[in-house]
Amino acid sequence: MRTHPILLKLPRLTLVGLWFASFPSASGQDISTLVGLRDPFNLDSLFSFGGGGVLPGVSQGLKGGISAGIATSTIYDSNLFLDETGQQGSVSSAISPSVSYISDPEGGARYSISAAYLPSYSIYYDDPDLNQFHNSGSVSFAAQGSRTTISLIGAYSQISGTDRLARQFVNGALFNVAIQGGYQLAPRTSVNAGASVSKSYYSGSGSVEGADVYGANAGAFWAATERLSFGPAMTYSTSESPNIGKRESWSFSGQANYLVDERIHIAGSLGVQWSQYSRESGGSPAGLTGGFDASYQLSELWSLSGSIVYVTVPSPSDLNFVVNDLTYSAAVSRQLRIGSLAAGANYTLSDYSSVGPTGAGIETDARASVFVSYGRAFLHERLGFNSNLSYSVNSGRFDYDQVTASVGVNVSF
Repeated sequence: MRTHPILLKLPRLTLVGLWFASFPSASGQDISTLVGLRDPFNLDSLFSFGGGGVLPGVSQGLKGGISAGIATSTIYDSNLFLDETGQQGSVSSAISPSVSYISDPEGGARYSISAAYLPSYSIYYDDPDLNQFHNSGSVSFAAQGSRTTISLIGAYSQISGTDRLARQFVNGALFNVAIQGGYQLAPRTSVNAGASVSKSYYSGSGSVEGADVYGANAGAFWAATERLSFGPAMTYSTSESPNIGKRESWSFSGQANYLVDERIHIAGSLGVQWSQYSRESGGSPAGLTGGFDASYQLSELWSLSGSIVYVTVPSPSDLNFVVNDLTYSAAVSRQLRIGSLAAGANYTLSDYSSVGPTGAGIETDARASVFVSYGRAFLHERLGFNSNLSYSVNSGRFDYDQVTASVGVNVSF
């Protein structure tokens, strides 16, 4: 029987053209869950306070200019293939040049366009067969009128790494397109609607299958005060994969955003959701759906953040199973005299639900991880250094642990 944990949705704060740059090549990645994000570009946040907003990714850079940069990193992974026994360590490096165009960084223009291209090449010193060249790129367009705002984003990224759910090293690609529009009915009231398409592909990865996810949403916000806005939301999505056939889901929620002196931001939603599967007779019972996200700027030096993210995606390697993936995250950061230090923890539960004829059930996986990172800028922020150390332990369906350490530098021209 399928269970329905509370669906908690956190908009991912990402910049168009850069949202995919963090995972061109690594291990233990959440590759197969990326396709399940309903709002990968965080377009919903543009309309949460009664009006339009500035498209993510057009907030920095020279007006109407082209910027370029290059980044390089070296990563040590104690368990590249997430093996339970006979763990294989690995050292790899990646180099990633980038070029981007921004037409209106201030956001005041009626129309704005941004585009980015980020190729990368990864080298595995002990496994040269895994060396890979990746292409990634994106383009976005925004139009802002006196009452109407429209945002359109498309992104494509080639990716490789050991997928956490499939526990296989995969080579593939992720394609996303999203459009969101808002209309201000009154000074305090706005409505918005949008649609998105996400597709994942895998090549030469054995039994690992990608998925196609289509979604649509509509909602409204009423700004009760300059700090509080709330309203209803409705979403529909359909997922298709060779492993599960077709999944359809509907949800109806109430949503709210609250800001306190620009230091505390709380966002939440709560509602009900229904799902139906093509390989299973009848629909599933209604379950709770909702979301919560919070950030707190304690001072100029300290900040806290927390989130809970839930997605349901077709299992990439198991026939007639979907994965209900629930992740809790918390982090604290401290600005130092030179650079910044951050630490945090994540806890993920991956529950497998059957959606058709299957054999034995699949045990829930639990993965806990902690990390600490340090970064600083040089040469008037044109040169950056970053480092990260993390430890993860997985139990349940598979039992293994993993240590990763990375250092990198990036240069902006």
